[in-house]
Amino acid sequence: MESFHATESGIRLDKFLSQKIKYSRQYVQKLISEQKISVNGKPVKNATIINEGDHLEIAVIDQPTENLIPQAIPLDIIYQDSSLAIINKPSGLVCHPAPGHLTDTLQHALLYHFPELNKTHERPGIVHRLDQFTDGLMVIAKIPEIQTKLQAQFKAHEVIKKYYAVINQEIVKDEWSMDGAIGRLPSDRKKFGVIGNGKEAFTTATVVERRKGKTLLRVDIKTGRTHQIRVHLFNAGFPVMGDPVYAPRKSRGNAQLLQSYYMEFNHPVSHTMMKFELPLSPRLANVFYG
Repeated sequence: MESFHATESGIRLDKFLSQKIKYSRQYVQKLISEQKISVNGKPVKNATIINEGDHLEIAVIDQPTENLIPQAIPLDIIYQDSSLAIINKPSGLVCHPAPGHLTDTLQHALLYHFPELNKTHERPGIVHRLDQFTDGLMVIAKIPEIQTKLQAQFKAHEVIKKYYAVINQEIVKDEWSMDGAIGRLPSDRKKFGVIGNGKEAFTTATVVERRKGKTLLRVDIKTGRTHQIRVHLFNAGFPVMGDPVYAPRKSRGNAQLLQSYYMEFNHPVSHTMMKFELPLSPRLANVFYG
């Protein structure tokens, strides 16, 4: 979901948005017809005339993949077969195109490294996502059928995912659970929080090590809500160090110290359990042990 206010008056909605989000007018019209765009909270038509200050919300703004140009962005591919691949995504790499990130995304890199991907399929190869500034393990599907089957495993909470997080304080308790429902904050649509009408989310955290005023946590998630770990730890009083959105100013940065280091899932073809584990990334280790 993206939201912003109109900066012009007397212009057609489809024309304004095609200029604003840099997508074709035809694609914008498609989103409007699918009621994925609203003005002041109401569905609209292509010919709607907007006024300066109108509040616009777009539910889906992915760039059509058939128009994407593959880019030779380096990828750390740690495993692959004819059906899928496992990559170690670096911090800073956006998963798929969106306003502000129309190029240089993981989607562009996948189309270069795996030319067999079906560009007409929705987000080809991408089964799940990591936040831009979270690094670590991601599973990539090489064919649509495998993508669908893997996404079903994620939806059914059958994929085991574990993360490392660095916290800018020494946490006294050794282990705890968090189950607050997560949703967008009405006061700030770009932020998420624990709210009554959110989606259920369950997280457990375990202290791995305490060192010089910091704590290294292992975090397990049973669900995969947007910003889940960051929101749950913030709500518990232990925001992830470096988080540009949820951390207090003294420990805020440009990238949260969060790493997806372990993943376990059932291979859709061989039906064997696939397990992958990374050591603590240099990005986190340099801060925690430095």
